[in-house]
Amino acid sequence: MSLARTVARNSLWSGLDMLVDMVLPPVMSIIVARALGPAKLGAFSYVTWVATTVTALSATGVSRAAATYMAEYAGKRRPDVFRALLRSCLGGLVVVQATLTLLALGWANLALSSEERLFASLTMLSIFPGGIMFMATSVNNAVQELRPNVVASISSGLAHTIGLLLTVVFGWGLVGLAAAILVSRTCDCLVRWKLTWARLPEYLKAMGHDPTLPGQRPRLPPGMGRQIVAFVGEATVLTLLTLVVWNRSEMLFLKRYSSLEQVAYFSVAFGLSLLPGQIVGPFSRAASVSVYAEHGRDAEAGLRVACLYWRYLILLLMPTCLGLSVLSGPLLRVLYGVRYYDAAPVLMVAGAMSMFAPLANPATSLITAAGGQRRLVGASLFAAAATLALDYFLVRAYAALGGAWANGIGQAVSTVLVMILARRYALSFSSWFSLRVTAASLIMALVVA
Repeated sequence: MSLARTVARNSLWSGLDMLVDMVLPPVMSIIVARALGPAKLGAFSYVTWVATTVTALSATGVSRAAATYMAEYAGKRRPDVFRALLRSCLGGLVVVQATLTLLALGWANLALSSEERLFASLTMLSIFPGGIMFMATSVNNAVQELRPNVVASISSGLAHTIGLLLTVVFGWGLVGLAAAILVSRTCDCLVRWKLTWARLPEYLKAMGHDPTLPGQRPRLPPGMGRQIVAFVGEATVLTLLTLVVWNRSEMLFLKRYSSLEQVAYFSVAFGLSLLPGQIVGPFSRAASVSVYAEHGRDAEAGLRVACLYWRYLILLLMPTCLGLSVLSGPLLRVLYGVRYYDAAPVLMVAGAMSMFAPLANPATSLITAAGGQRRLVGASLFAAAATLALDYFLVRAYAALGGAWANGIGQAVSTVLVMILARRYALSFSSWFSLRVTAASLIMALVVA
């Protein structure tokens, strides 16, 4: 199948996933926010942020290593190495996830108040299935087949929605919301792995002859185990630094220096600011998968995909983000009601700055596929330090609005540094094209305002 058809097919599957993600979670989050109010929503947002952060930190490094190396050996038509990678990475991930889930449960029962422990414990239990499903995603991404991932994601979204509706109807409160998260993550994990295992023989057959003898376990090539461990270590450090920049590290400072209402305002604004990234998500996920796969076959092909990937993102993101920014006040008033109107300035800043996170993806994908993670770690370390410093000063002074500025500036710094690094790998960015799109988007935003 040609590259264009592969990207188009995966974009369609991702588009279906996006439609569900753009309808069910936002609608339900609005219903839940109206039912809970800012104070309770702030407490719940903080606990779910902790669970999401731990899941990403524990699973991203291993799954990214698996996706990178499995894509490489799928391109080299080595099903034996592909199977060995899957077995090794999955075994390590299970141990890591089980350990961190137990530690997170300890935190929930020792560090939080008695009224928060039950819903926090249920939320922490979702860390295990939430991390294990990452490996199934890596298998499908490595062979550029996103259908199983999308079907599992939609199943999870439906399960979560049903759980939230039951919670609102029967008044189960924060415990019901936490249980809905646990059920949806478990559903996603089970469905994703069931579909992946069913398709795995087909994936392996398409790669060609497997030299492994019957009854013999496939083995990694000599030295690859050390490469994977080094890759996972670098990827985990990179993920930690990336979480500081991209994943609301401001929540820690808001919890410490502000009220729960400010936590809720920031959480609501940050959630809505992700809409532009969700809109381009289908194309972005499909293109990112193709960057890894094409680079595994031919470095020049991977570079061409990354260049086109970046140009389309500029064209899609700039008007969407600026449009969201100028519509922040009416949007919050209509969706969340007057109790959340104080979040309007926060959304105005967060919406405009939300373009930077997706714009970093083409360069990050290319650099990672080319083995340049160590350089990304250095850039992320600088951006993370800058973000934490901004968090400390701006959140203390301006609460949620300061958090939005700190997060946005940190994202901008990180994206610029990654784009500079990408030039080492011959990835070029057209300044004239960017300026034209920016000018047109600003005119549109002024008219809308």
